[in-house]
Amino acid sequence: MAPLWTQFTTCWFLAPVALLTVGWRALRTNSSALLLFAVWSALLMAASFQQIRNCYYLAVNMALLSGFACAQLIRLDRRYERIAAGMLVGAALLIPNVSVAYPLARAATGLRQDWWSALAFLRNETPEPFGDPTAFNRYFPRLAPGAVFRYPESAYGILSWWDFGHWISAYGRRIPVANGMQTGAGEAARFFTATNAGEGDAILRQTGAGYVIADSSMALGGPRVVSPGSGTFLAMAA
Repeated sequence: MAPLWTQFTTCWFLAPVALLTVGWRALRTNSSALLLFAVWSALLMAASFQQIRNCYYLAVNMALLSGFACAQLIRLDRRYERIAAGMLVGAALLIPNVSVAYPLARAATGLRQDWWSALAFLRNETPEPFGDPTAFNRYFPRLAPGAVFRYPESAYGILSWWDFGHWISAYGRRIPVANGMQTGAGEAARFFTATNAGEGDAILRQTGAGYVIADSSMALGGPRVVSPGSGTFLAMAA
C-alpha cells in the first residue's frame, strides 16, 4: 500500500467513492460526459496499478474526483457545520500531503556529480555530431511517412541504458542510442549483456555509437547501494 499512499495519500479514500457516484449518475442520467469521465478515470486507475508512472496521467482525475467528494462532504445545512467539515477535510488532505511532499522537496533527486561530469565532458570535449553546436536548437520538420532521416557522416551515438537517454540529449547535447522513450533499448540491452568483446564491438558499429556511459546503478542499484536485485541489469537481461 505504500506506493498508493506516497502518490495520492488521502485522495485514495475519496476518489474511488466519488468515481462510483459519478458512474452511477452517468448511468442514471444517461450523460455521455459523465460516462466518458468515469470510464477515463477507471482506466487510468487500472493503468496506475499496472505501472506507477501512469499516476502522472491519473493526477488530474484524482484532483477532480477528490474535489467532488469534498464538495459533497461539506454540503451541510448549518453554516458552522460546513465550516467545521471544511476544516476537517482540509486538514485530512493538507497534512498528509505536506508530510510526503516536504522531504521530497528537500531531497537531491537530480543528476549526481559523476553524471554531471560525464555529460559536461560529452558536451564540451567531444566532436559535434552535426558539425555545428547550433544544430541542437535547430528546427527539424516532421518527416513524411516512410521517409528516413539522413544523418551526416560526422554523426555518432552515445550508448547507455535508456533511463539516461533524455539526460544525454538535454545536458550532454548528444544523440543517445537508447532514448528515454525506450527506442533503442533492445540494442543497449544486447550490448550490456554481451558475453564477449567481439559481440559488443559489433553492436557499437551497428548503432554508430562513439562513446559508452555505464554507471554503478546498472549493476548494483546505485553508488551507495550494493544490491544487484535493485539495479537495471535484470531489466537488460529480460
